[in-house]
Amino acid sequence: MRPIAPALLTTAPLALVAAALALLAFLPPAAAQEHRHGTGSLVMTFQGPVLTFDLAVPAADIVGFEHAPAVDEDFTDIAQARAAFTDPSQVVALPLQAGCATDRAEAEFVPLARAAGDQPHASFTVLYEMTCETPARLSSVSFPLFGLYPSLTALQVRLVVGNAHRDVTVTRDRPQLDLTR
Repeated sequence: MRPIAPALLTTAPLALVAAALALLAFLPPAAAQEHRHGTGSLVMTFQGPVLTFDLAVPAADIVGFEHAPAVDEDFTDIAQARAAFTDPSQVVALPLQAGCATDRAEAEFVPLARAAGDQPHASFTVLYEMTCETPARLSSVSFPLFGLYPSLTALQVRLVVGNAHRDVTVTRDRPQLDLTR
């Protein structure tokens, strides 16, 4: 491998470097890239009045299995979970004074790639896009999701506001996230 010429390093456009660093803020935390039963991952993004939630939760914590649906009961369980997830109030609770309205709510059962011989894994992925009339009033988020799914014990959350981000863990015992810090 040839070394990078020093001249290229000094003439690289600063905008490209800044753009690459900004993209890093949108990557999920390392823990969110793992598939761990009991732990989901959530990326919350604030862009002006628009609030986006991108959630992934192991299917075992939601429907009790991760294999491809094979019998009517499996398909029914997945359909019921998807229906519950398309109601954001089942997952997140926002302060009413923020005036947030749901623009988009999607939920999917997603089988994950696996190595030969490994057990099957699947997740539910959920996407919410909301517009908030008064985003400055978003002081906290709580997660009723924990009350619905007893085996879910934690969410690894990445908050993204502009080019800044913060990683926090929300747990069953502490299901509220303070957004004022």
